[in-house]
Amino acid sequence: NLAWRPVWGPALGLTFLLGVGVALAGLRQDVGAAVALLWTAVMMFPTLLAEDAPHFLRAVGVLPTAVLFPVLGLRWLEARLSGLWRYVPLLLVGLGLGWSGYDYFARYARAPQTYHWLEGGAVALAGAINEQRGAGWDGSRMLPGPPSDRAIYLDRQLWDSWAAVPYLVPREAVQFLPSPAVAWPAKGAAFFVWPYRPWAEEILPRLPHPVYLQASPGPQMQGDKDPQPYTVADELIALPLPPLPPPVATFDGGIQLRAALVQPRRDGVRVQLYWRADAPPAGRYTVFVHYLRGGAKVAQHDGQPAWGLLPTDLWQAGDVVLDAHDLPGVTPRTGDTLWIGLYRSDSGVLASPPGVGVPVILVP
Repeated sequence: NLAWRPVWGPALGLTFLLGVGVALAGLRQDVGAAVALLWTAVMMFPTLLAEDAPHFLRAVGVLPTAVLFPVLGLRWLEARLSGLWRYVPLLLVGLGLGWSGYDYFARYARAPQTYHWLEGGAVALAGAINEQRGAGWDGSRMLPGPPSDRAIYLDRQLWDSWAAVPYLVPREAVQFLPSPAVAWPAKGAAFFVWPYRPWAEEILPRLPHPVYLQASPGPQMQGDKDPQPYTVADELIALPLPPLPPPVATFDGGIQLRAALVQPRRDGVRVQLYWRADAPPAGRYTVFVHYLRGGAKVAQHDGQPAWGLLPTDLWQAGDVVLDAHDLPGVTPRTGDTLWIGLYRSDSGVLASPPGVGVPVILVP
């Protein structure tokens, strides 16, 4: 299903046209040739008369006869060639096989859309759920188990929309939202929610605060009619509070920066910030992260905490929030620093202090 790829490649496409010519030439003497031509023409109408033509699924009725015409062409060549030329049909078949093999195992396997056509996002979602369970297929390997006692909450829509999720995740391992109460085992809870509703306002007030929160967008999907990929689910992990170092800085609204770590990545670095709410913040703030080298700014990222999924005005006193910021194109060096601060999302007014410098601390 590669764009602009014909059914037959150049080599077998030539024999296909030759076979159609042979069938047309023998139309009056060969009933089979007439039936094949008529069948092919009629079975093309379901795709010709529908949108998104050519549509191979709608044209599936052509398959029984479409393969006949290259064979007719190859037989016609075989009957008329001699000497070394008699190997031309074999060469054409080999070229067709090589062309199709390359397109299937190289081009198609690496095409971004193939991931979505095979519902890779749903498989990745099931893997993320199993990763939180500690058992089952996590997307790359089978986890040994046994399952942890972490509670798993899931929007019913995510369970019903894709067959991969109930296939890879046991039904007894999840609870569907909205649930009357959030269970709180020792290992916390994980929530997988439909991202196109205000789930944070629904879930966060029901948690036993203070709590350690991690949130991130989940995998992506793209259907045939979707102009671009969309996020399948948001993931929220709520855990008991971890030990934290003393505050690096305390900003307006009682927002404390407790730690800033830098994780090298293939295309840059990810800055991991650990915030703690000393009191419920009064407003919604945006975080800015400047990566400095020799005092000069190398890269910058602005965004609300946790990819915008955990805005500050929803934090409760004592909550700890993990906040990640990706800075592409950065290769960390000794002596680099970060300049981190907050500003009001509605007015752009800087919080006090206007920023704090932090040395780059690398983590795996």
